[in-house]
Amino acid sequence: PIPAHCYGLLDIETRICHPVCTEMEERGMCVDVGLLREICAAMQNALVHVAIELQRRWHVSGNEFNPASPDQVAYVLWDFWGLRPPPWVLSNGRIKPKFVRKKDGLCSTGDDILEYLVEKGKPHAIDIQYLLEYRRLTKLLGTYVEPLLIFACADPDNRVHSSFWPVGARTGRFSSSDPNLETIPRAHTMPEVRIPSGVNSSAPIGVVMQQHHKTKAPLWRIRGLRDVFVAPS
Repeated sequence: PIPAHCYGLLDIETRICHPVCTEMEERGMCVDVGLLREICAAMQNALVHVAIELQRRWHVSGNEFNPASPDQVAYVLWDFWGLRPPPWVLSNGRIKPKFVRKKDGLCSTGDDILEYLVEKGKPHAIDIQYLLEYRRLTKLLGTYVEPLLIFACADPDNRVHSSFWPVGARTGRFSSSDPNLETIPRAHTMPEVRIPSGVNSSAPIGVVMQQHHKTKAPLWRIRGLRDVFVAPS
């Protein structure tokens, strides 16, 4: 049974929140599909260049390096290059159990571990930075850009009809799903890509030029995804 002191909240939710959410779902969010396609193409193009650079930097004799393979990444980092894991994953000189890979006993290769190696300027820091860029690009493409493009193109008016939940989160906060429109990255959090050697440094469509905050070297930054949501006249 619902406690009596919750009756008012339940009334607001059923009489006001749900009808409004239903209307929002039916109306949908208008998307500039042209701009979204440009951003998607720019990200795929950047991903190709980063993958080529990874092959050049991470290639080990034998098979072609696959940046999406944790096994190959772990082998190159800890066996071939002989890097030492961060101190916070070690205990008495041994890798803590939760960071040990069961397959080979090597340290895991999570982003937090790789970011530590880059920030501390460890050997091969630039090589590791390219791998982090590759991971961010693939995650952003697979989690946001490509699904959003599919949803938008499936509607004749290019509207994304997300599901909205007044108390969808465990803490009772508002949420959305299919797709989740509350976690669209801000512009300044979009991936920065080091311009690979031998590539025209001018920014392609869907990319913004900027400088590295420390070295002032030119970078590509993918345009903000929030720009693709537009309001009709």
